[in-house]
Amino acid sequence: MGSKTITIDGDRSCLHFTGKVSGAAARIDLDTGATNQFMSERFARKNGLAVQPASRTVALADGKAVRVIGICRARVKIGPLTDVVTFYVLPLNAVYDVLLGEEWLTKRQAILNFRENSLTVQLTKDAANGSGSSVTIAASSAVGGSPSGGEE
Repeated sequence: MGSKTITIDGDRSCLHFTGKVSGAAARIDLDTGATNQFMSERFARKNGLAVQPASRTVALADGKAVRVIGICRARVKIGPLTDVVTFYVLPLNAVYDVLLGEEWLTKRQAILNFRENSLTVQLTKDAANGSGSSVTIAASSAVGGSPSGGEE
């Protein structure tokens, strides 16, 4: 295991979305306090996703250490945004199915607007001038609800 601590910060800094992960309806949380991307073991098993074994430990917001079960690459779709993401699979009893953290948020140049309950992300980037197109996606209104299926 590397020296960098991987953390999941909890619900205080999250926006919640419904979407698809490898074609399955999913509750997708964006968490500015999490360092990486995480998937619940329950979701991975339920949807038959391939999980490659990995040996690593994750620190939760409460300080509890949880052993990573494996790594899973999956296609994530939130509204018009589609991305292939690598997740750490964890044995969590969480409300979310997957969590996108700081690494993904930075890669996508994400802007989370907690007042408007929305996410703005870069879709494309023009290499010549550094500009690109972006999209704003409204977060789900039902924080504790199950996924509605989102869009395909």
